[in-house]
This record gives sequence, C-alpha cells and structure tokens, in this order.
Amino acid sequence: MSVGEAPTLVLFDAKGQEVLRLEAYFRPFHVAGSLEYVASGAYRTEPSFQRFLQSRADRLRRSGEPVDLWN
Repeated sequence: MSVGEAPTLVLFDAKGQEVLRLEAYFRPFHVAGSLEYVASGAYRTEPSFQRFLQSRADRLRRSGEPVDLWN
C-alpha cells in the first residue's frame, strides 16, 4: 500500500483488506461517514460511498439533525 497524497485515510475490514481510501483534504462529515461506512459493514451492500453519504445525510435530516459538512 502506498500513500500518494497527504493527508490520507485508509480503512480496512477485519481481514485486513482495504475497504476505503480518502486522499487529500476531507470534511468532518466525510470522515465520520467513512468510519460509519466501514464499521457498519455498509460497504458490503452499498458499493458507492457517495450514495452512502447521501443516504446518511437524508437520514440525519429526517431525524431533525442538521447536516453540516464542516462539523
């Protein structure tokens, strides 16, 4: 595994396989979403991280929580 950009966040599954890589600058909402995406195992059923984030944002809004990419 090589890292081409800094900062880089690389997340692995329990077997040590790379699941998701975020390179360069990313917002707090994306960091939290990436951790949920991997920890929940959602990557197994939703291969698109962007779709996962959109669904997560929609779910948060429906529950009355504001969605702020910076916090």
